[in-house]
Amino acid sequence: MNIEKSYRFLDNNCNCKDRIISLILNINPMKTIAIPILAVVLSINLSCQKEQDEIVTKTINVSLAPGETYSTILTPHGNQDFSITLQAEHASLSVIKKASDLGDMNFTYIASSQYNGNDQVQITGEAKGHCPMQHNNETTVYVYKINVSGETH
Repeated sequence: MNIEKSYRFLDNNCNCKDRIISLILNINPMKTIAIPILAVVLSINLSCQKEQDEIVTKTINVSLAPGETYSTILTPHGNQDFSITLQAEHASLSVIKKASDLGDMNFTYIASSQYNGNDQVQITGEAKGHCPMQHNNETTVYVYKINVSGETH
């Protein structure tokens, strides 16, 4: 038997050889049930793993006067949630609010009336799919580069 040959190096007076052979040949019925169950659980877990996101970055250049307002509608691609991931440093207001029941969001930026210079806001729309059918993993990153120039109030 091949198993006997592979353990020939063991001391013949030791019970180790017999223990190893009996462990190899002794198949527990619970193990034969547990292995297929483990395989099913692992396959479900892997199918719930989020696939690699496709990241689309859109840069929007905006020029405003101090105190001026900029507003735009963000339309989701698929099933996305929007959030501000980099907040403006020099705005009197920079928010996103729900604009419709379809998931559209309204982004509003009001330049500070006492500031001249550059500002930036980053808004990220991430897919909010649910397992196990999560296949639309596009992430859209909107980078608003805002130039505020003019007479301050």
